[in-house]
Amino acid sequence: MRRGRACRAWLLGILATVAVTAGAQPELTYEEYRSIARSSIQLLHCAMYEPLDGEVGMMMVLADRFGKLNAYRLLPGNQRERVWSSRNLDGAAEEVLIADLEGDGLEDHIVCRTRRRIYVFRLEDFFNSFESQPNDYTDIRAFAIGNVDSDPAAEIVINADDKLHYVDGLSFTREFTSLNDYEATRMRVGDVTGDNVADIVLNTGQVIEASTGEIIWEDEVFGSRLELFDLDGDGVLEVMTESDGLPFRVWDVDFKQEKRF
Repeated sequence: MRRGRACRAWLLGILATVAVTAGAQPELTYEEYRSIARSSIQLLHCAMYEPLDGEVGMMMVLADRFGKLNAYRLLPGNQRERVWSSRNLDGAAEEVLIADLEGDGLEDHIVCRTRRRIYVFRLEDFFNSFESQPNDYTDIRAFAIGNVDSDPAAEIVINADDKLHYVDGLSFTREFTSLNDYEATRMRVGDVTGDNVADIVLNTGQVIEASTGEIIWEDEVFGSRLELFDLDGDGVLEVMTESDGLPFRVWDVDFKQEKRF
């Protein structure tokens, strides 16, 4: 009798497992995820983000050369579905970022730049939340996202017309324009000095304290590409740099020297 009950329980368990498995949606394979991430990380015209409602797959925004942004849902088995295409921008987008502008820890906007304008689209419904005016900038060379003031919202930090500009991520008002001239083509925002204050790192070598606009280091040229990462686990971000044909280098800005391993 006990053996019969045990067999029935075992069969019911197997059937329940099969039913759950049959109803479950497949996930992206590791290789599929790596391929998406590689494109998003290495190319300025691509940016990836997770689906907002927890669906399987991954989302990717691509800037084409015809002046549009395109959002694709990338599904397991190399399935692709375009879910949005923007109107024509004022030119081809030169860089696309996915950003948490509201400062709540969740990505909420697409931010892109053309040669002359900044565009912001809401991830939730692709609503065009902001675009700079045609006469605001004439030559945008780089931009980055980071919280450079005391409120929770992030700022869009722009190197345009040889100046740094801060645009608030909620009101989209311009909060600051630098006195000094800069010519960066890549930039990142983060605390690289360990003082809990955001810094702006330019690939041309300048490190600027965001709250004051003061240059705190400019002894080195970092290279064409850079990222900020706490490589040694000391709680302070290092500046990782590379250029075509040159070796990878890591800088400790708090000690104003190259890091050696």
